Amino acid sequence: MVNGVRYPRASGFTFVELMVVIIIVGILAVVAVGKLTAVDSFTVQGFFESVKATTRFAQKLAVAQRTLVVVVVNPGGISVCYTDAGCASPVTDPTTGKAMSLNAPAGVTVSGVSQTFDGLGRATPGGVIAVIGGGVTNNLVVEPQTGYVHD
Repeated sequence: MVNGVRYPRASGFTFVELMVVIIIVGILAVVAVGKLTAVDSFTVQGFFESVKATTRFAQKLAVAQRTLVVVVVNPGGISVCYTDAGCASPVTDPTTGKAMSLNAPAGVTVSGVSQTFDGLGRATPGGVIAVIGGGVTNNLVVEPQTGYVHD
């Protein structure tokens, strides 16, 4: 109250408060953009699970049809074919009706040796298929004598 007149209390933000909020929002934006553009571990893990399921399917298909089935490994993903690593006769994906293959998401690579499963389900040469991305490496192990696929 000044000279008997009551003035309403001023409300709002000070310049300093506004600047602090803008700086905090800017920092959060930089962190969020980094997280949105990077490959996250969930993407890598999801693709790894798809590779594992597809490799297991190839082994079971080889046993069911008593024929050679090859899982062709390349940095961009995997493909499943009959009899040769050149993929002249691809396995048909029962869900899509197209050639069975998995393409790695951006920022994810696949490494390892192509695996050939015989009619008894054994793998040649056996070994590790690695799915790498976002600072995460998931290894899929294929046992040579049994064709058992596990991580």
